[in-house]
Amino acid sequence: MSKELFEQIKANRAKLDACPRHAFGELPPLAFGVKLTCQRCGGALGAIEAAQYARGFEAAGGNPDEIISDFRGDDATPVTCPKCLGVCGIETSPNDWHDCDFCDCVGTVDRQKALSYIDESKQLDLFNANNET
Repeated sequence: MSKELFEQIKANRAKLDACPRHAFGELPPLAFGVKLTCQRCGGALGAIEAAQYARGFEAAGGNPDEIISDFRGDDATPVTCPKCLGVCGIETSPNDWHDCDFCDCVGTVDRQKALSYIDESKQLDLFNANNET
């Protein structure tokens, strides 16, 4: 590997590491070796790494569409209900069931609804933590 190429790799890594949150815009047609360039920092990642970054952002409660435009292609994709975790209902005592009102006892909700619930739950937890005496 030439010294020039090594310096380019180091400069790209420095850009990526300094960026607070990447935004790659739209996905180009995918082919082997496609790289995406962050619109904020100018650093480049392979398409697979960029997709994994978007998934990690989503797992942390963020919207992956902020990282890669139209990442899922459909916000209505059903996901596990974040309130009941897909259980749909809980038997609190024999023959006494409490059904999940958030997913109407089906165990799934659309992705956007789930993300909103998670965001609201985080805000409530933060509020409660700040107001403990």
